[in-house]
Amino acid sequence: MKCEKFGKITDLKDFLENNLIIAQLCGFNILKPLPSYSVFQRFIKNLSNSYLKEIMKNQVNILKELGFIDNNFISVDATPVKANTKFNNPKCFANNKFSKNNPPSSDKDCKLGVHTANNSMNVQVSEDKPNNSKKKYEFYWGYKNHVICDAISGLPIAEFTTTADVNEISNFTEILSDTNEWFPLKGSYIIADKGYDSKQNHDFIRNTLKGHSFHCIK
Repeated sequence: MKCEKFGKITDLKDFLENNLIIAQLCGFNILKPLPSYSVFQRFIKNLSNSYLKEIMKNQVNILKELGFIDNNFISVDATPVKANTKFNNPKCFANNKFSKNNPPSSDKDCKLGVHTANNSMNVQVSEDKPNNSKKKYEFYWGYKNHVICDAISGLPIAEFTTTADVNEISNFTEILSDTNEWFPLKGSYIIADKGYDSKQNHDFIRNTLKGHSFHCIK
């Protein structure tokens, strides 16, 4: 569904039914009818994210063995992932839609975060201290997806999702440590933007990973 950019299960079913070779490669018995809509829906709902992470690790290690990726130059960045709630709709004019005391009922796990157009401004979510900067920023309910990539090939190595209120600086060493357990980052040149820039993070790369850290200015 992700590769073909299908937004609906019905589109996926139509695609597989008209491309039986791909359906067979996905593990289906093409001599029998494909699973029903409800089976696909139940599979997507119940599939643990841990399985997907293990599949990704295996794929990355295969690419490493084949020489497509390595740990020479690593980049790290985060992108906002907005929750499916009316509060994120620009046409919603509720006065308290971005109040911490009024979380959306449609997604009880998401948190209030801020997305800035310029990482040199570290905006803190605060209701009693409004930010008077002229820099562009927007509040949203949702999450942050942190991705570690091979900076040469552009291929992803690992991804971590946090709630939107988690600051990039605070979990940088954690995501590097977790990745280093199965994809060695020793001696890597690690590139990140100012959202991750701190003395603690530089020291971790230099002293623990024995690597080199750089931050890019957008």
